Amino acid sequence: MLELALWWALMVGVWDLTLSGTTLPDILAAVAAGFFSAVGAVATRRLIGGHWRPRPGWAVWLPVIVAKAVMDAVRAFALAARHVVHRDVDTSCGEVALRRGADEDVAIHFALASLAITSTPGSVVYDADPDGNRLFKHELVTGPPDLESVVGR
Repeated sequence: MLELALWWALMVGVWDLTLSGTTLPDILAAVAAGFFSAVGAVATRRLIGGHWRPRPGWAVWLPVIVAKAVMDAVRAFALAARHVVHRDVDTSCGEVALRRGADEDVAIHFALASLAITSTPGSVVYDADPDGNRLFKHELVTGPPDLESVVGR
């Protein structure tokens, strides 16, 4: 029930964040759609036999994610302003090496590392290589803090 409630809250929150305004019909739709999405998420996890439990040590990622998001937002706005004048934007692709942990941690580590990297405005994970323990990302802007090395541990 706790898992269902967490998924439901997440789904309702995401739905509400995508709205330009909040009305009673929007909230009712979010509550209903969030419930069905949460049921689907829990059922799918059970169907594939996933037992994903994040490691408590991964909580150290949170301040780095916040700092990286703020810094990348500033860099992205600066890049957009520069693009107006120069019309050039250099982007790059890169890899994030993940440390190989216990077999039961591999899937959740890949998922949370992908979410952490993609949650910043400067980069997005577009592919993964579980056999090689790496994620592939596209970067619009780069710079400190080094989130990739933090999530790679």
